[in-house]
Amino acid sequence: MHQAITSAQISQWFTVGAQFANVRITNEVKKEEPETPLISLIENNSVIIIRGATGSGKTTQLPQFILDYYAERKKPCNLVVTQPRKIGATSIARWVACERKCTLGSLVGYQVGLEKMATEHTKLIYVTTGVLLQKLVSAKTLTEYTHIFIDEECILSSFLCYRSKLGFAKNVPSDFIAYVNAFKDELAWGKENCIQIKRIREVAELYEDLKKRVSRFNMHTSSSSDPMDYTSLHKQRFILQVVIAGAFFPNYFSQGEIDEQLASKELSGNDPKTTIVETGVLPEVLLALLRSRQSPGLHLQVHHADEVQLHAKAKPISHLRYTRVNVDVQSHTVSFVGVLSNIIKPEELPSSRDFIINITEVIDVGHFWGFQTDEISMEKQCRLTAALNLRDLRPISVSLYPNFICAAPFKDGDQQAKYYRAKVLQMPSSNVEVFFVDFGNSSVVPSSSLRELPNDLMIPPFQAQEFCIAGICPSAQSLILGDRWSSRARNRFKTLTSGRSAIVSLYSILHGVMRVNLHISTDTSDVSVADLLVQEGHACHTPESFESQQSHEFLVTLYEDIASGRYMPNFVSGSVNSRMEEDKQMINELLQHFCASNSCIPKCKAIVHGPSSPHKINFHSMSGVSSYRGVSIEKESINCVMVNEKPQDCHERMLVAANVSLNASGSHILLKETSLMPHIHGLPSLITMLFTPVMELRTNDDGTCFTGALCGLGWNSFSGEAVLPEHDIEIAFDVKFGIEDITEINALRGAVNRMVCDGPNGLLQMSPEHINSLQEEVRERLIQLFIRNPPREECAPVYHDQFKKWNLVDSSQQMELQEKDDQKYKGVLFQLHPITLLNM
Repeated sequence: MHQAITSAQISQWFTVGAQFANVRITNEVKKEEPETPLISLIENNSVIIIRGATGSGKTTQLPQFILDYYAERKKPCNLVVTQPRKIGATSIARWVACERKCTLGSLVGYQVGLEKMATEHTKLIYVTTGVLLQKLVSAKTLTEYTHIFIDEECILSSFLCYRSKLGFAKNVPSDFIAYVNAFKDELAWGKENCIQIKRIREVAELYEDLKKRVSRFNMHTSSSSDPMDYTSLHKQRFILQVVIAGAFFPNYFSQGEIDEQLASKELSGNDPKTTIVETGVLPEVLLALLRSRQSPGLHLQVHHADEVQLHAKAKPISHLRYTRVNVDVQSHTVSFVGVLSNIIKPEELPSSRDFIINITEVIDVGHFWGFQTDEISMEKQCRLTAALNLRDLRPISVSLYPNFICAAPFKDGDQQAKYYRAKVLQMPSSNVEVFFVDFGNSSVVPSSSLRELPNDLMIPPFQAQEFCIAGICPSAQSLILGDRWSSRARNRFKTLTSGRSAIVSLYSILHGVMRVNLHISTDTSDVSVADLLVQEGHACHTPESFESQQSHEFLVTLYEDIASGRYMPNFVSGSVNSRMEEDKQMINELLQHFCASNSCIPKCKAIVHGPSSPHKINFHSMSGVSSYRGVSIEKESINCVMVNEKPQDCHERMLVAANVSLNASGSHILLKETSLMPHIHGLPSLITMLFTPVMELRTNDDGTCFTGALCGLGWNSFSGEAVLPEHDIEIAFDVKFGIEDITEINALRGAVNRMVCDGPNGLLQMSPEHINSLQEEVRERLIQLFIRNPPREECAPVYHDQFKKWNLVDSSQQMELQEKDDQKYKGVLFQLHPITLLNM
């Protein structure tokens, strides 16, 4: 039999990305001879794309390959294979059952529609796509299966539809922008993302209708109007988000507060971006999590505590019964809470909090790699390099995969290339992108030039270190003019830091990343890079997270103790660590035992509650619509699940919904077609004041500053009551707004009035060039309303004593502003807000 997969083909079909592999089957595959390269690919990648001619065995033989491989090694295996049609699923299942000489519905089965021929002992099941999708929707997980075969590429796109939706939204958390981008290339996009063309055509009809309406104001769209440069593209997206917010006033929602300290304790130092919490499971259940994949959804089959104790023999495990643990399903490991988190080992710290580094690679603004350049560190580098290049290095004998550690060549200038320790990042072709783990830079080298790294040279810790600048975040300017950071900010940071030495002061260590204050030398003095970025309007100062502050306090105390000679190794802590290592070793032994033994089938059942995250954002209505009602977002929305990445930032963030509906009992609100606005301080207040029909400003008791505003339809002049109280929005400012800000809002509202409400002397009499000039002027004024350098001063939000009460300002204290009422005005779209005079 010819080899079905060669190492050359594997290297050729690896795609860009850390967890995808793409292989081709060139010969008929026989299940009697499992291919270890294929199994290696499956075990080292989350997704494998397998291509082969009809009849090569993709659907019938490969699943049996995997089933037999894991059965021989007594490892759990439960496979599902999708088919586009019912007849295909049933006929293939019968064929495979016949081939394996087993009864259909025992080891091999199928499920199509309401017909199911399978039992709890079935390990290979063929289903239609709809069945698997329904399982995913109802259970929110597919951990029931160890391997999922999705037959035919068009079906795969159904499962990737949600991820694609975020992709064509260009990472902007807005369903609306996703629809707009989807429409731009109707047929091609529809085929690629498995979207019904009918829906896109409905959007096209709406688009044509809007073009006709806008043409009445002498405004016309151009096929070449789309901006091509980075800054203009992001500026247009932000303006579109603002327009969307104006279209759906007052469907505004703001995020609820998160108890950061409680959330930090719940996550136990793990990264909130990559960690979820499951509750309701005892430790003996967690010991059987690997086996639990055989049970449907989050209903786990587990081993009883007595059974676990029996195998543990004389070792006590009662103290583990209520111990919280971290479970990493991908790496098949279980560890105690805190073991994976921010444990700082003093022996691995720099000798001082202030040290010099060489910056080798910039990832983003404030995020970079480098290595220490002190004498001891450089001596370690030289010894490692010399030891590696004195060896007779052998070519790589195994299939490459992401994160594979090897030796890779690097040439600095005219010097001869030397080998250094490296990690494989990507394998797009015959060349490989590697990351040099002792220096922090990356390079593309031929795959044939890689060499095996001797085992003894894998032991020394990697010398490269990942850094982030502490205490800064993107400014409003950076958020609006770029994808989190503007191109100017990125270019400026690279100019300041790339390839140069710098002084860093260690603030904290989070998830293996050093958070530092970065200083660079100039002709006159040392300059803080963070302060420089803030002065130039690229960044803002922001408080560090609770975890970072805790780490900072620990480091300050530790370095003080070391400097004064008070630091001694903690023997109590050492004994605790020793006990934890013993418990960890015992857990691993138990895992290996229960996973390897087919006879130890778990007989108890438990329900896991979750997944959830203490950083998950909950929203509440800014108006009175959701009073005493829960708020949720439809599952199809890009914003259905959001995690607050900066809970230390107390400023509100706004969500806009196009559709708001109540459930039958009226106790819950469902939001559809949502758009999450950028996290700019003061943005919810600015948006609300910009688009509200009527506004009444609030001041403090002394009348010296604005504290908020009441926005809505105003009040009835006869009854004095609000016209539509449930839609009124009472806002409390969390940044300081002055008379100049309200004046600028009025100027924008007036500009819109003049453009769309003028009579015969309006836009119809203007040339296209003049109209474009006016539009660009309004766009720039809108952008400048949100961008301030320096930014608006922060303040604590204080709500007015008479909450949502209108007509509280004496007319003598208001400056009325009105449009000129002459023959050329037909009316106004936005009335100008009266400005309350302040006591200066």
